[in-house]
Amino acid sequence: MWLVERERELGELDRMLDETLNGTGGLAIVTGPVACGKTALLRVLGERTVAAGGTFLGATGSRAERALPLGLVSHLLYSAGSAAGSPDGLQPTLDGIMAALHHDLPAREPGRPAADGALGGERGGEDGLGGDRIGLAPAALHRLCKVFFDLAANGPVVIGVDDAHHADLSSMLVLLYLARRLRTVPILLVLTQSSRPHLCHALLQTEFLDQPGCTGIRLGPLGPDGVAALLAGRLGPAAGAALAAECHRITGGSPLLVQAIADDHRAAVAPDRVVLGDSFGRALGTFLFRSERAMRDVARALAVLGADLGTPVLADVLELGPEATADALHALEAVGLLSDGRFRHDGVRMAVLRAMPPDRPAALHARAAESLHNAGAPVEQIARHLVAAERPTAPWAPDVLRRAAEEALRVDDVTLAVECLRVALEVCREPQERAEVRAALLRIEWRVDPAAAARHLPELCAAARESRLDCRDLSALVSQLMWHGRLDEAAEVLDTIARHLADFGLTPDRNKLTVCLMISQAYPELSDRLLPAGMRPDPSDPELGSGIQVRAAGSLAGVLAGHTGHDTVETAEAVLEGSRLDDDTLSAIIVALVVLILADQCERAAFWCGQLAAEAASRNAPMWAALLTSLQALTHLRRGELPSAERRAREALGMVPVESWGAAVGLPLAVGLLATTAVRPAEAAAFLAVPVPDIVFRTPCGLLYLLARGRHHLASNRVQAALSDFLRCGELMEKFGFDAPNLVAWRIEAAAAHLRLGREREARQLLDEQLAATGRHDRRTHGRVLVLLAAATADLGERARLLAKALDHLQAGGDRYEQMLAATELSRTYARLGADASARAEEDRAHRLAQLCGLVEPVSAGLSAPGTGGGSRFGPFAPPRPPRGAIGTGAGTRVGVVGAEVGVGAAVGGAVLPAWSVHLAAGPLSGQPAELLPGGRSPRPAVRRPGAVVPAPRGPQPPLVNELSRAELRVVALAARGHTNRQIAHKLFITVSTVEQHLTRAYRKLRVNRRADLPTHLLPDATG
Repeated sequence: MWLVERERELGELDRMLDETLNGTGGLAIVTGPVACGKTALLRVLGERTVAAGGTFLGATGSRAERALPLGLVSHLLYSAGSAAGSPDGLQPTLDGIMAALHHDLPAREPGRPAADGALGGERGGEDGLGGDRIGLAPAALHRLCKVFFDLAANGPVVIGVDDAHHADLSSMLVLLYLARRLRTVPILLVLTQSSRPHLCHALLQTEFLDQPGCTGIRLGPLGPDGVAALLAGRLGPAAGAALAAECHRITGGSPLLVQAIADDHRAAVAPDRVVLGDSFGRALGTFLFRSERAMRDVARALAVLGADLGTPVLADVLELGPEATADALHALEAVGLLSDGRFRHDGVRMAVLRAMPPDRPAALHARAAESLHNAGAPVEQIARHLVAAERPTAPWAPDVLRRAAEEALRVDDVTLAVECLRVALEVCREPQERAEVRAALLRIEWRVDPAAAARHLPELCAAARESRLDCRDLSALVSQLMWHGRLDEAAEVLDTIARHLADFGLTPDRNKLTVCLMISQAYPELSDRLLPAGMRPDPSDPELGSGIQVRAAGSLAGVLAGHTGHDTVETAEAVLEGSRLDDDTLSAIIVALVVLILADQCERAAFWCGQLAAEAASRNAPMWAALLTSLQALTHLRRGELPSAERRAREALGMVPVESWGAAVGLPLAVGLLATTAVRPAEAAAFLAVPVPDIVFRTPCGLLYLLARGRHHLASNRVQAALSDFLRCGELMEKFGFDAPNLVAWRIEAAAAHLRLGREREARQLLDEQLAATGRHDRRTHGRVLVLLAAATADLGERARLLAKALDHLQAGGDRYEQMLAATELSRTYARLGADASARAEEDRAHRLAQLCGLVEPVSAGLSAPGTGGGSRFGPFAPPRPPRGAIGTGAGTRVGVVGAEVGVGAAVGGAVLPAWSVHLAAGPLSGQPAELLPGGRSPRPAVRRPGAVVPAPRGPQPPLVNELSRAELRVVALAARGHTNRQIAHKLFITVSTVEQHLTRAYRKLRVNRRADLPTHLLPDATG
């Protein structure tokens, strides 16, 4: 070991060595903590003694030999014989001394004083190694010491005893005999001992220190400079300087540990920081072994249990007194392992753990749990130790674990809650208690991984048959069974509930009925089969009360029936505003979000989805977050934000394993498939490769998946396969008992496929049926129908009228993708009519909408032209469009699919296409100054062909939107997107009166009379 910061101590020993060489002996006692350099100091002293011509005799005290009388002196005598060159001649002498010593040791009972004139004492053993009761007659002491006196007659002698506090008592008596005579013989006696006084012989603390001329030398840990010097000697100056500060922080200056770090650093591959490797682990193990038992036990307990238990509990765990525990903590800080009662570095704690027996940590945790329970500690703290104890046996453990799981869920520590319940399930013995614990475990594990939670279903079904589950547990069980498609078992559980109610003449309570209501909406085809007659509630039944589950289910029933008015939306938002996300409210929250999406309140739905998904992720509930993120993807798709929709769908699928999605997997797959098909059809097949369980097609998610798959078939020119999927949607909706185009407008999709096949009559029949079945408020569906009717119309003027009207309907729906498709085809139709300025205006609108959708260029509808019977890749209305800035054949147009219908319909507000496009075409010809098109370029004069049909103006001509002030533009942008004055005021932090004033001035500048006439496509997408 490199000796640094030991110059003063070495100087003192050198002085005493010089005196011994000059004929005067001495006594030095070196004190210090474990591994502070005492042994190295003795080694250097021995080397200097031999170099000066003296004799060095060394021995080390050992706990294992403390019960062996004269064990340490024997080592010294053999060293003396070797030094004298006659080890063989020493053995008979030593044997004779030991034989005489044996006769000089009178037997006596424990506790009685030593026999006549004998010197002796008593000392108890430590760590079970025993002790010794010995008495030595003066004659025996003299005979033993004469060997050292004879050796000193030939030259100076230095006797170094390391760890003298571990020496046997008889050897210490011999050394004391020598110490009293050192001033007359050239013998230097150097003893090293622990800095822990209670570990040392009483002789060391009294008799030795009282000897005249005794010199005390104290060693301590190295300082930062000493650590740097030690590292520099092993690793070089640069590495020593770079690592010194961190190394001193970790080791507290222990030379043994610093050297171990240096060894690990040299062995590391490209080390640039302190490395705690195998050498450090071995050194720390040696350090703990050489330390006293209390220090070792406290270090292990801290490594296992942490530093937050407190000294009284730690003392109880280790069965030490509080004073002894506090003393051991202080000693561990003195040697550098601890700082403020904690390990200086987690690597040190891990090294202590690795040096422990394998079964010790569990035993410590079990003892800690018992001590904390007796002390009245919080259940969470007790439970953590019960979990770590693996299989606690205390009778109070199951109750504490269950209460701790409840507390953990309150702070969203799902991991701890699951661990507590798993251990509780292992130690519970009562069937009722086991059923309750397993049901709670099912609910909590479902948050993380429903597939893993499914392992509890068989046992819980058996518990349900034995009536061991309450309403909440039964509801969760039924939901989980249906989630995984285990419909027979779900029906059995529901039958069990119905029989129980019938046997006891009970009426289902509100909770049971609302759960059944949710089941009937999630699995509409199976509700008659699954739900007993007495458990099929009506959402409008006043007996159900006004709970959030009922309100959410009622609003969903209303929106599926086409009621998308203000009351329905407000009810859904009230559910969201009044519900905290948890196991009991998740289903109601999901339903309320679906209601907003079906009612075409996608902006509101997107806000709630984003907020709730982030909350679920922060609360360690990945399954919740996945569901909410998939709905968020749905809102992006409904708004035509295709890249965001695809990204969110992939994100949702990546949060939990695919097999955990159960029946809901159709939702993210459908959204991802629809978004990718609209942008990159060739890449969309990856979503189709994901296996879909049959249960999906018995839920509304199956409708979305069929729609998406059909769209992909249509984009891939597999028209018959697409038509089959769309028609199957219609069949399933008939089985489900509702025909909701705001969910899936299957007739429109089928009509598009028929048009691709050249079946105009079948397409028109489906479109007429759709118009007849669509409510007057569902203008989005109206708009999509009109787009396809235009595709089936040969007259260009009528086609332009239908497309313009369709665009009016679609504009208020918020789906930019649908608007882009309609604007693209309207631009082409205007071009064929010769209304070039109007065509350019619609082209600019299409490009603007394409950018908002995340597309480089607008895409075409991908239908065949009427009467062709084939599949034109460039749409039903016109030849390929020219590049921007030219009217004619086009380049850069990307092939897409009709619309981005995503299975949740929308109520669309009314708006007519402003007359600015017609004005642009007519302005230069009528002598009026030409308006600038978006982007600042002037339109070319329109060239009208003879007989060309020019659409009539449909409203006042507005000026450019850049006449609006910034404040007016922000207000108008929100108003054009359907926000009320109060909502605009809330978003912009202004008063409603200010909003009204801005709108009044904006209407005057734009020369419009209502929100519907605002040029939405020219307004910024954001309000910033």
